[in-house]
Formats: sequence, C-alpha cells, structure tokens
Amino acid sequence: MRLTLGSHVREQGHNVGRLAGLEIEPADLRIRRLIVSSDGQLGPHTQSRPLANFEHVALPAVRDVALVSRATRMVGREHQRGRVRALEIDPETRDVVSVTGRAHWWSPSFTLRRDEIDASQAGEIRYSGHPHSSDKEFPMKRVVSIVSAACLLGAATLLAQGGGQMQGQKVGIATSLQRGYAGFKNNFTQAAEKMPEADYSFKPGSTPEARTFAQVIDHIAQAQFGGCSNLAGKPNPMQGKNLEQELKTKAEVTKALADSFAICDGVFAEVTDANATEMVKQGPNEVTRAAALFGVLVHGNEMYGTAAVYLRSKNIVPPSTENAGRGMRGRGF
Repeated sequence: MRLTLGSHVREQGHNVGRLAGLEIEPADLRIRRLIVSSDGQLGPHTQSRPLANFEHVALPAVRDVALVSRATRMVGREHQRGRVRALEIDPETRDVVSVTGRAHWWSPSFTLRRDEIDASQAGEIRYSGHPHSSDKEFPMKRVVSIVSAACLLGAATLLAQGGGQMQGQKVGIATSLQRGYAGFKNNFTQAAEKMPEADYSFKPGSTPEARTFAQVIDHIAQAQFGGCSNLAGKPNPMQGKNLEQELKTKAEVTKALADSFAICDGVFAEVTDANATEMVKQGPNEVTRAAALFGVLVHGNEMYGTAAVYLRSKNIVPPSTENAGRGMRGRGF
C-alpha cells in the first residue's frame, strides 16, 4: 500500500480530494488520519479523514499531533545532512518504520531506522552513527511508503522552521509556532519585495495553468485572509474575491500580502501552550488551534519554495539564502 502526497483520495468510489498530509502521534510515531484538501496542500480548507485500513479502530485521544514535512531537517553529528523525503509505515500497527532523507534533489537518498531516530526537537530528526543507503530494503511486513511533500514528523511539538533555539532551552508549542511564523513572514515578504515590478507577470514555462509570480503571492494572501480571519473570529475581508485574478501590480499584491499578515500577526501572537490544544472550527471539522496554525505555516513555506524558484529564474538570490549567509537560521534555496 503506497500513499503519495498529492494523489486522489476516494471514499466509497467518490473522489474527496487530494492527499495533503498525515496526522502522526509524536510520542509513538504512529499514523492517525489522512489530511485531504482540494489541491493537495495543507491550508485553511483541509479535512481530516480516517485511514481506510484503520477506519474501525478506536483511536485514543492524544494531546499533540505532529506534522512532518520535507522542511524537517535531518541532523547527524550536529550537522544538517538533508531533509525528510519519505516515511515508511507498517499499516497493521500504524507505526513509522523508517525515515528517508536526502540533501538535494539530485543527491542519493539515505534511510534511518526507527530505533536510530531522535525526534525530541521541533523541526529536526537527529541521529547518531551512519545512515543507510536507501537502495537497501529493510525486512518488514507490508509497508506504506509516503513520499513526503507536506507531511510531518517532528517532535512532540509542531514544526518551527525559522526559529533559533538556544542550547538547554525548552521550546513549547506556542514558541515553535511563533518562531516558524516569523521566519516565514520575513522570507515571503522579502521575496515579494525582491522581484521587480516588470517580472510580476513572469511564470516559468508555457503551461497555461501555471501561476505568475503575482498570483503566487496573491494565493498566499487569499489563504491567509481566510484562515487567519477564521481563527481570529472575524469576517474575511476578501470573502467572495479572487485575488489571483484581480490583483496584478506589485503595489496591489504586496499591500494585500501585508494586510493578510496583519491579521495573522494577532492570531500567532495570541497562541499559548495552554490554548494551542483547544479545538477550533475549520470548515465542517474541528481541529486543534496548533494544527490550524501549522497548516498556515506549511502552506506558506510550500509557496515560498515556489516563489524562490521564480526568483532564481531571474537570477535573484532568495532571501532565505541571503539570511543563511548572514548567520540567520532558515531554509536556503
């Protein structure tokens, strides 16, 4: 049984969307549910579905749900060796069996067994010893291979992709979310500023459905208006509008982006370790506040990766790379 991110999910013969991610019990590294959305991305309109093989299994309540994405770092001997690419799980027990990573898309993959993994730090999988070539198969019963495009593994807290962490410091869910948000906001805002006005209509290739650079930024602004307004308990100021079609100029797009961040600023600032596990309404479902906020970060960082490719196509160094060169922690593209 293979679960591939972005693939169609069907229930009783009907397509219910695309696979956007997985919910994992961080303490036991055990899969709970599928996360489905219309476009296969984590965002404000995702839905949680029971994994078909375990639909009739009573799932115990857990305090935290961890998400693993390909932004999750794999660290060995205090050096980053790559990022998560795939998970293998035993569908009978729902246990994660191994994690596969690689440094670059052209690099050979390497695999770590379950007993070699230390996932106690948010946003990282640490290991000692030497990773195994992913060409070698580990003996196991039926295994599910999950090509990780936006799922998570991580610690008992959610991914903090942009935040630094002092040695010995205890970082809770709220701080992890706030640091991740600060890093994403900084990178995405700078990316929008770096692209010249004349290239806001640029898109790589000739595929008709591909977004222009302006539409990439508009897409995040629209998603944040909806998601963060919902979490703030306020009306969505862009309800009924299609920003990707309406906003074209750099001034229009960057203003909408800044306005959407202004709403999200308050939502992330108000999260605490205590209220992070409260249930909030999300479409027809209820999810934890932390899961909803993490969805904003995952979707945002996915689209930042897209924006970085557009910048590189114009020989512009993405802000995350510049920040990394100045000693600021963050993803380099």
